[in-house]
Amino acid sequence: MQVFTDCGRSISLSAADFVAHGGQGAVYARNGVAYKVYHRPCEMVSPTKLTHLATLSSPDVLGPTGSLHDIDGVTVGYTMAFVPRTYPLCRLYPRAFRARHGLTVETCVRLVYAMAETLEGLHQQGCLVVDLNPFNVLVDPSFDRAYFIDVDSYQVPGHAATAL
Repeated sequence: MQVFTDCGRSISLSAADFVAHGGQGAVYARNGVAYKVYHRPCEMVSPTKLTHLATLSSPDVLGPTGSLHDIDGVTVGYTMAFVPRTYPLCRLYPRAFRARHGLTVETCVRLVYAMAETLEGLHQQGCLVVDLNPFNVLVDPSFDRAYFIDVDSYQVPGHAATAL
């Protein structure tokens, strides 16, 4: 699949770049950049909402950094930072995983507090996280940092939430 960045740079995304997919789109990654391409571009959030989401100031929120377009110039997705080698939050739930990785209660509590701090910062910026689920939070291998993804569903001033 060929997409174009805001500056017109052509990116060819292939199965080798595929990371995951959800109800709205698929995510590909290459060289520290993630590319979210919508299944149905007509259902994509507005460019003004993407711009607003890009202003959210938290290093732990992996929001839009630019738009993606098809050959005809239609916006089909966006770019964001990609953090490799993370775990979806739900991977931390089973006792066997925690034992295998030496994950202590204290470490889990610190992670929860870090997540709460990020959420508080988002709320202070007028942002409402409406789709907070264990697949939209990625945890680094040291288990001390959580990254929030799938931010296009967030509610920001002037732009309603797009997920339940």
